[in-house]
Amino acid sequence: TIPAAAPWLTTAGGPAVFAASGALGAAAGIVAALISHPLHTIKALVLANSEQMAAVGPLRAMASTTQNVVKAQGWLGLYAGIGCAVARMLLPGTLMFLALPCLQGAVGAAFAQ
Repeated sequence: TIPAAAPWLTTAGGPAVFAASGALGAAAGIVAALISHPLHTIKALVLANSEQMAAVGPLRAMASTTQNVVKAQGWLGLYAGIGCAVARMLLPGTLMFLALPCLQGAVGAAFAQ
């Protein structure tokens, strides 16, 4: 049975919707990390070599850094350290998606009274 302290579980579609929202939030966090991590990797490498960026400009520095990483490590080199990035994005993504059915249920219950 659902405790009376958690009315959002009944008003927002039940535990199945809550679990699905959490899973979708986790998936969104993973996809966000997969898309943004190579950009963060290149940015960090360019900033670590600020002399090159000052000499050729930021766009050329990014292009040459990307070429160097791909030559030395392959395309997977852009994903070095992805585990930490996924862990960093997983919790906020999950919590944001979990908050939506909670808020919908809480607001709906408040206005129903």
